Amino acid sequence: MIGFGGGFVMKKNLSTSVLGPFIQPPPKPIILNSGPFSVVFDPSLAFLRYLRFGDQEVLRSIYGALRDEKWRTPLPTLSNLAVEQSTSGFKISFDAFYSEGSSIDFGWRGTIEAEGPRISFSFNGRSRSTFPANRIGICVLHPITECAGKPCSVEKTDGTIQDGVFPLLVSPHQPFKNIRAVRHEVVPGVQAEVRFSGEVFEMEDQRNWTDGSYKIYSRPLELGWPYEVPRGTEISQTVTVSLLGGGIPSHVPSLLEKPRVLEIPHSPDLAKRFPIGLRSSDLDGVLSYKSAELIKSLELSFLQGDLLFAATIPWKNQLQRIYHEAVTLGLDLHLALFLTNASEIDALCFEIKSSNLSIKLFLVYSYSSPLTPTTLIELAKQKIGEISPESIVAAGTPIDFVQLNRNRPLPETPCLPSFGINPQIHLVDQLSIIENLDALPYAIHTCYDFTSKPVVLSPVGLKGGLTDIRHNSLFEAAWTVGVLSKLLPTGNIHSLAFAQTIGSNGIFLNDGSPSPVFHVLHDLAGYKEVYALRSSHPIQVLGLMLINAEKKHRILLANLVHETQEIDIVTGSCNANILLLDETNISRAQESTLSKEHKISDKVTIKLLPYGIARIDIL
Repeated sequence: MIGFGGGFVMKKNLSTSVLGPFIQPPPKPIILNSGPFSVVFDPSLAFLRYLRFGDQEVLRSIYGALRDEKWRTPLPTLSNLAVEQSTSGFKISFDAFYSEGSSIDFGWRGTIEAEGPRISFSFNGRSRSTFPANRIGICVLHPITECAGKPCSVEKTDGTIQDGVFPLLVSPHQPFKNIRAVRHEVVPGVQAEVRFSGEVFEMEDQRNWTDGSYKIYSRPLELGWPYEVPRGTEISQTVTVSLLGGGIPSHVPSLLEKPRVLEIPHSPDLAKRFPIGLRSSDLDGVLSYKSAELIKSLELSFLQGDLLFAATIPWKNQLQRIYHEAVTLGLDLHLALFLTNASEIDALCFEIKSSNLSIKLFLVYSYSSPLTPTTLIELAKQKIGEISPESIVAAGTPIDFVQLNRNRPLPETPCLPSFGINPQIHLVDQLSIIENLDALPYAIHTCYDFTSKPVVLSPVGLKGGLTDIRHNSLFEAAWTVGVLSKLLPTGNIHSLAFAQTIGSNGIFLNDGSPSPVFHVLHDLAGYKEVYALRSSHPIQVLGLMLINAEKKHRILLANLVHETQEIDIVTGSCNANILLLDETNISRAQESTLSKEHKISDKVTIKLLPYGIARIDIL
């Protein structure tokens, strides 16, 4: 990772660099046990997270939620929290209150009781106003790593049993409806049963929105939304989780009690690194010489420009600015077309031909539809092919994968598929964003199942490339390492576009120095082969191995949680230079003084501060 003079002056509030301005560090999670269960209670959201039986995650989380008429998820105000741990279990109680906009006034009492291998979560709420809603009640998330492709049995509301499978590939629609209970095997001889009461529940595959779970929720979507919640409405629901089977031990060591370890696979699946680029600036004017030279040092593959035909700035002016930026950076140009009508394609093609512009790839989108209409795809392919037969055409959606998955292109569709990645469609907290990394390879594999063409991923970022308050923080950089570790080894990806060069979503800090995300991208420069490292705690630490043309090896790893962790990296005997990026040296202006050579006999233990990143160069 590299810095260029003018060191960044750290503010006294270090959380600014860790999470971004105005973001308070989250309260420390509460670890609890009940018989063989270990769980984590998140006091910031009243989520019961990571219900585990030893190393096996039984459920990702249980929580109460309110979705308004626009599918927004307001965060509750919590009070009267009480947590009691006993020798045989625990009890948690709290009050949650929503006061959103001018109409929503709703509160509920949460009670979580655990005794041995049984945990219940109760939601008892009452509306104090009349308001429209799309959903109110308990949600249960099953983890995909432990469940994808595994058998389960579903007890329906009519008492019948349906034998099924958690979908391996991303299911476009609900895999199970009318649910009373779901069972699946945790380990041989031990089953987990999740039983519901108070409403009719159904399951959706949240990987459609690149969320890392299967969600069970109420009420059924077929009943319609939004629906009116009259003042005085009472909502009572309970979910009970039980471990079933003979000889269940009274206590099982928790994964949280074990060391964090990253291991190099004995026979790694080596993958070629796909092209990575940035999106062009949304600012008028041109890149400064300093900014341009810094971006060139990233050795990116392309620049993506968004051509907005509905914008107040004429599209020809936009095209001129975008093309000049690509030429300045010496990068191939990917041009994303946000069209209002088909005639704009003719005008654009005339301009490109008359100006002799070179465009590597066209992304074709429509303002009027979340997914590019087939007629527009065929017209764009024809017109672009006439003026630039070597150019690649892609189409799909700049938003989430569900649009593409529910409207799958035919195999003969004459373009590459594309979709964007936004990790916070449903929940915006740091833990949920990190959890959603698990879904990324599944979306790619599912796309490959209905088209053999490689997928274009754009835009990729917090809020799908829009400005998030955590932009340019260490958290965003750690998340970026997580994205790379999940996607780089996956295959079937044509290219990926991250943040902007400069501007509202640029990769420089306010003082012009490189951001943490810049440093992560710089660590990839020159390294064209990659494979994933095995993580003992993949929700807390991820890493990957990079290999350059001289067969030099570089490990890049990130602490994915807001707490200091010690991580063992099993490298074998070697010498290595180790460089850290954390809240104490966020600018890395003096890299040579920060990198330290270590002699490693078998493994090296690195202490990483919250969302810290380590680069290990094997010598």
